[in-house]
Amino acid sequence: MPHSFPYAFPIFKKENLTESASGSLRSKGGGVYYDTSIYYYWYRALQLSEKYKECCKKKGNVKNKALKQVYKDFGNVFGKDKFEIWWKKNGNRLFGAEQDDIVREYTDGQSLDNKIAISIPLSLTQRNIKRQINTILKKALKPKRGRKSRDDIIPALYTPQTDRSKSCMFALELYEMRRNADSNTPNWLLGHQMNKKFVEYSNIKLTDKQAYSKSQTADIKAKMNTKVSRHLKTARNLIANVEKGMFSEKKL
Repeated sequence: MPHSFPYAFPIFKKENLTESASGSLRSKGGGVYYDTSIYYYWYRALQLSEKYKECCKKKGNVKNKALKQVYKDFGNVFGKDKFEIWWKKNGNRLFGAEQDDIVREYTDGQSLDNKIAISIPLSLTQRNIKRQINTILKKALKPKRGRKSRDDIIPALYTPQTDRSKSCMFALELYEMRRNADSNTPNWLLGHQMNKKFVEYSNIKLTDKQAYSKSQTADIKAKMNTKVSRHLKTARNLIANVEKGMFSEKKL
């Protein structure tokens, strides 16, 4: 049964992508290159979680029920498998909603249960075709007693509560830099080291000359400290939330 995703799913070969009207690279089915997919950053947030790392070492044998369930579903994300292999094993099962929505040409012997087969004369105008199809659908989809809506769909186990993949990427990158940096390294310097990325997400620019000036750029560095702190808070929220089986930039 095919799967659908509320947000762009990862594609691992750029040759399978074409440039959209907005300038982004997408597949015909709505996929994007893996490192711009929100699902990749769910995976990365788990990899940055010390609690989940410890849980994986113990093979899910922990007291925290939420973390235990996440391990049961997501497995060990610290193993040899890269994201591509992990996604192919788990992506549809975790994030895909199953639905039988493929348009088919039905032949004798095939069941039409919960489906409509229509024949469209190609001599009609598009406007006339749409009008007639809408009339048929209104009648067919009229709620019936005891019938559930969209009963051909099995919901996904996990659904991200944000699709701001660039924002999540930036926050998690900063978090990893902060974790690996010396404790005496100021936040503004981390932002400066990110260079163009930081300018893109903060609209604050600090040249190399300004970075080593103590008096003239104190206000700029203070603003950068504030911006970096906010992004680090976002990263901590993402990590804390994936430990509970959720993905959101806000504290849940």
